[in-house]
Amino acid sequence: MKSYFKCTVRFTETADNGMDMKSSEEYVIDAMTYTEAEAVINDYVKDYNMRDMEIDIAKYKVEEVIESSFENFYKLTYDELMM
Repeated sequence: MKSYFKCTVRFTETADNGMDMKSSEEYVIDAMTYTEAEAVINDYVKDYNMRDMEIDIAKYKVEEVIESSFENFYKLTYDELMM
């Protein structure tokens, strides 16, 4: 059975007008452990210009993953009560 983790990345970035702004992005990672999920997300975001980065990782109950013909696009369905 696959395990999924929701990784929330909070960071500071420079906007087009030169001002710093706080942003966050969420990713769903297919991993066996928290450590593996952390390694995957750190490797993925390492080349982005993110300052003051924080990563929160939580188990994520996914009931069904429907793969698409589009590259890097998946539809995830989940039960809100199970999270």
